[in-house]
Amino acid sequence: MTAHPLDPLSEDEIREVARILRREREVTRPQWRIASIELVEPAKQLVREFRPGDPIERRARVVLWSTETGSAYVAVLSLTTGNEAGEENTVESWQPNRAANPTPPWTSGTTATGPCAPIRRFSRRWPSAASTIPSWCWSTSGPTART
Repeated sequence: MTAHPLDPLSEDEIREVARILRREREVTRPQWRIASIELVEPAKQLVREFRPGDPIERRARVVLWSTETGSAYVAVLSLTTGNEAGEENTVESWQPNRAANPTPPWTSGTTATGPCAPIRRFSRRWPSAASTIPSWCWSTSGPTART
């Protein structure tokens, strides 16, 4: 049980998010990838008025994408309304995220492409050169992903 409305999502809540997405939207690997799961913060007024023991409405925002179509989505899920009513927790909203590019072309396949491709290809021929490559070229969260 959460002690405060702004506490991060617990391990159980993150598992519940995955369970809801599997049940309601058939989100499973390898067809889907989840980029992030985060707490939807309640309104400031609710946080200010919160007293220990008060019921807390918990919601999660999920960014995910289809590996088949490359389409990104943002979902908002309720983690508490179903528990109170004896019903299942549900997906409250499911919106395409056209602004996101979750699958950059250099993250798939075996050929190094993207802004660091020449550097990475060079380092495979001369491994001693790898120490001079900026760390973000090997990062899985930076401008490129290691291929």
